[in-house]
Amino acid sequence: MKRIAMAMVAVLMMVTLLVTASADNFVNSVAQVGKPVLQGNPEIAQGVFLILTSYADRGTLPDSGATMDEAYNLVNSAPDLTELNAALAAKAEELGIPAEDLVVSDLFDLSLIYEAGGFVLDKEILSEYMPVTVSLKADLLDRFVGLLHYVDGQFVLVDNAYVEDGNLVFTVDTLSPFAIVVNSETEPGTSNEPGTSNEPGTSNEPGTSNEPGTSNEPGTSNEPGSSPDTGDASPWGFVAVMAAAALLGCLLFVRREQTAE
Repeated sequence: MKRIAMAMVAVLMMVTLLVTASADNFVNSVAQVGKPVLQGNPEIAQGVFLILTSYADRGTLPDSGATMDEAYNLVNSAPDLTELNAALAAKAEELGIPAEDLVVSDLFDLSLIYEAGGFVLDKEILSEYMPVTVSLKADLLDRFVGLLHYVDGQFVLVDNAYVEDGNLVFTVDTLSPFAIVVNSETEPGTSNEPGTSNEPGTSNEPGTSNEPGTSNEPGTSNEPGSSPDTGDASPWGFVAVMAAAALLGCLLFVRREQTAE
């Protein structure tokens, strides 16, 4: 009986792990998908450059990626992404997108660095260069829903973000981690067409931020890598199959034990 009880506990642990994994709010591991690439001129002022740091390279940031990890954990622990921000929830409802279909395709940080080297960290100096307009390329922008900005421990919706000519364009007055939210179930090209979603009237002109190959770390290139998995981010079918297989195995084991007795 002791062995039977241990087997039942093992099955329960396996099912728990599978269900936990299925709650991932990301399209795929953000440390493995193609990195966003900033477009345009990276020099926003004389000797000051805008750089993008992907989640995979977060260790190069001044805080060694602690803030990005906070943002990642907040996303991953949410029941769904609408729990992170009321404005995002309202937008998803307006677009007719179920909350469970929202996933984060990219998590990245924006910072300023001096030409001579080193990050611009002083808030007063940073404010002198704000606001800044950003234009970037990223995977799955044809499924774009919204852009979340992690500020002071919570996510806010960047309401001026829109997709135009395949680029995500937005203007912000603070720099920190950002999360691109996409619809995991939308067929490419069927919603949020470039220039039709949250397009502002007179601002957000591209051309004031990074050029491909000059983002993230100085002297390195951020060319997009492999595309992330565009399937369902919550593979309940796989979970059900694995749970059923584990349960069947446990029942066979119990039956064999009873027969042996």
